[in-house]
Amino acid sequence: MNAKAGRPGVALVDVAVSDPNGASKFYGELFGWDFDPELWPNGYRYARVDGSVVAGIRPLNDQESAKWDVYFGVDDVDVIAAKVSDLGGQVVFGPNDAGDAGKVAIGLDTAFGAFGLWEAGAGWDFVQGRDDTLVWSELLTPEASVDEFYSSLFGFETHQIGEEAFDYTVWTLGGETSVGRLKSSDGESASWTPYFGVDSSVGTDKVVARASELGAQVLFGPADIPAGRVATLRDPFGAQFSLVDLSRSTR
Repeated sequence: MNAKAGRPGVALVDVAVSDPNGASKFYGELFGWDFDPELWPNGYRYARVDGSVVAGIRPLNDQESAKWDVYFGVDDVDVIAAKVSDLGGQVVFGPNDAGDAGKVAIGLDTAFGAFGLWEAGAGWDFVQGRDDTLVWSELLTPEASVDEFYSSLFGFETHQIGEEAFDYTVWTLGGETSVGRLKSSDGESASWTPYFGVDSSVGTDKVVARASELGAQVLFGPADIPAGRVATLRDPFGAQFSLVDLSRSTR
């Protein structure tokens, strides 16, 4: 697996929006991200912190609504893409080359949740696990059985931490966790939410206030949960993301 130490499995996140230039301005002002020039004719660009990639921004295609996507690092995207189908999923894009950065494919799991595969090129440097970068990825899905799909595909061990109606598992690889699966209510389709780390000297509340000033909608919080002080927002273009101050964790 090509994943940064301490954040197993996830090798990239990106957001699809109707206005990549506007989204670059929003996230740049919120998190201090810098952006590459457009890399390909479709307008894809990388966000960076201190020169390292922390996210991507791309324009919507005709079949999408605004959303964040999660890509799992693999050593051979062609081999894993073939395994997706064997496990009952579907490959809906690629595998395709993504320039010098790597090779990519998009799949659907057994509950029709989209996810990416990322085979990193030489020198790929995706930073996470620090302030203003990805610290957690959460899959909301109507089917708890997708645990088995992702475990078989990537080697995750799954651990139930929810109780009663709160069906939540964390996925562990090499003794480390950075992914959670939450079973949704009936009628909700599968989707991913990235959690971005908050500087404890600033705090979640102030970052939420700044996001609101920049045009985001607050969907939940700020509130204290065992993982830390969290909030969930919808950016000005419709994509959902969360914030978490891990210094406030009680577990």
